[in-house]
Amino acid sequence: MKSDFDDELSFSAAFPLPFRVLFLVALGILGWAANLHGLHLWGIDAAGVLDLSPYETGSGGAYRLTSPLPTAERRKAAPSSSSSSSPSGGGAPHHLPVYRLAGWFAGWAGGAWALYAYATGAGAVDAVDAYKFVPGVAALVALTALACPLRVLHKAQRDKFLTAIHRCVFPSPHGVYFSDVVFADILTSFAKVLGDVWLSVYMLLPGGSLLAQPAQDGLTRWVLPTIMSLPYAIRLRQCLVEYNSPSNTSRRPLYNALKYASSFPVIFLSAAQRIVAADEAWHGEHHLFRLWLLAAAVNSLYSFWWDRSGAASPDVSVRLRPTLLYPLAVYPLAILVDLILRLTWSASWRPDHLWIELAEVVRRWMWVFLRVEWETVKEARPTRSPPPGPRSAGLAADPSEGEAIALECRESYRDPIFETDEFEAVPSERIGPK
Repeated sequence: MKSDFDDELSFSAAFPLPFRVLFLVALGILGWAANLHGLHLWGIDAAGVLDLSPYETGSGGAYRLTSPLPTAERRKAAPSSSSSSSPSGGGAPHHLPVYRLAGWFAGWAGGAWALYAYATGAGAVDAVDAYKFVPGVAALVALTALACPLRVLHKAQRDKFLTAIHRCVFPSPHGVYFSDVVFADILTSFAKVLGDVWLSVYMLLPGGSLLAQPAQDGLTRWVLPTIMSLPYAIRLRQCLVEYNSPSNTSRRPLYNALKYASSFPVIFLSAAQRIVAADEAWHGEHHLFRLWLLAAAVNSLYSFWWDRSGAASPDVSVRLRPTLLYPLAVYPLAILVDLILRLTWSASWRPDHLWIELAEVVRRWMWVFLRVEWETVKEARPTRSPPPGPRSAGLAADPSEGEAIALECRESYRDPIFETDEFEAVPSERIGPK
């Protein structure tokens, strides 16, 4: 009878950690394509709500805004009234090139895994480390393709993904785009995957093994939790930028910042268990465990409360939100799934737990639908003086027509963010006659 250790060893040999990272990345790309596709089918203008239009017309002419999310470019033409009223905004659907990119990436990673399985005899333990170069080469080729300057393999989407990372790591001090918020929140769901990347590098280096996690001593033991906390630091900074914005009059961004700040104790206290002596009990006895348990409970419950509150909730209680763009049954189901998966996510802050990481990716995929829908509803509210025209009359209509308003209103009434950095607004071909 096999022990749990033997089962884990066999799983690590058949499906090593580097391939698990590639699998989760492919699933993330596929999930984003499915988000765009689903929103398109429901008639929600994801490109408009996420500010993904490549052009913004001002006094100086037309400017191309580099998209902070990996989605297709819109038509290189001035937006007309007919295209702006269409849910898709005109042009080809945005999800199609992302599906193709996911297909290319999954095909490459799957092919490399098949080659590895064939070479090792379906994951024979004694042959695993002899062929560990296969996942290493697969990951290296994928990174090279991401930064490739040639116009191949959907360069538009690759460039926008790199721009997304750039804007999150080096954000503007003047404000935060809603699309940057969505991207950074997606990164938080990949926090453990980022930790897996660090462990995979150690495993692939000479002297490492795909069958066991590398031993980390001294200060290097804190590198892993630091990497896993980076997405939360990015999101925390975004909340503080929103709170300090001159146009902000609410404390909601500050309360949201507390949610992300509460993640740091959970991450680092979880890592602290590695420094507990082997002869000391960890679960239930050690004081660090009790601190970690308290931090995990505070983080999970506060995050769940914040997601449910009327302050910023995409899937807020139905009684607090009169306008719903999805079927009523979606919302209580989403609340239940969110609570269960949040508690599961916080219960284990160790990387390399594939099923927990997979569950969090699925939770975030579900969350994107609700978050974009909530932003659509907020944009349709008459919180500011809308531009004159038929849309102004639509916003003043009876509240029972809220769903139609949300689907018809396409302008964003959020305050503009003025930038001078060339990676955010660069002159492009002028629309119309010179």
